[in-house]
Amino acid sequence: MSHPVSGPISPEELQRIAELPYGKASAELRKHDPAWGLTTADNPNIKWDVVLIASVPVTTVVTVEAPDEKTAQKLAMATKVHRNDWEVDTYASIEDIEVESTVPA
Repeated sequence: MSHPVSGPISPEELQRIAELPYGKASAELRKHDPAWGLTTADNPNIKWDVVLIASVPVTTVVTVEAPDEKTAQKLAMATKVHRNDWEVDTYASIEDIEVESTVPA
């Protein structure tokens, strides 16, 4: 619920925050709005740390013994491969990029 003067903070909570010692109010206000007070008239932009996650193609060779190709593929897929055994094919084809988190820098 939003208040017409104090927004998402109740007037009582805003009064409590206003009475905090110097420097403490901004920390309390940022609990409600992480970007509070980070902009100025001269600099309306905020620095953000945005964590991106993505997938890149990697390859490895798994050697197995099997009677046929299909069984060999099943055995290879079931083999635990150490993370250091994978090689990145190319960074030119980074795929499935998503934002994991965003916080003021």
